[in-house]
Amino acid sequence: MPSKRLGINRDQWKQALLKVIGSQTETLLNKGDIITNAAALVGYTPSPANAMARAALLELENERKVERVRGGHDSAKRYRLVREWRAEQEDAPSSLDAPTSG
Repeated sequence: MPSKRLGINRDQWKQALLKVIGSQTETLLNKGDIITNAAALVGYTPSPANAMARAALLELENERKVERVRGGHDSAKRYRLVREWRAEQEDAPSSLDAPTSG
């Protein structure tokens, strides 16, 4: 389901979210910061309210690639990569690492 404005599709959002969540240290980012950082990776104006990023994050949670660490109200939610999925993906190349033309 591509974004008509910028051509950013759900898979690109998911890859950006995985990259942001996977690069966290012991201090986990809140949901708003995760989405803002992912938006910056895909070249979208950073906004925690972005519907595509929120939908992609929910999809990743449903696919059990990320897990919610703390409950709470919207921006207090924190996520991390699911350990088993992370082990499979450690050496896999990301399309976000590929050079972009422009």
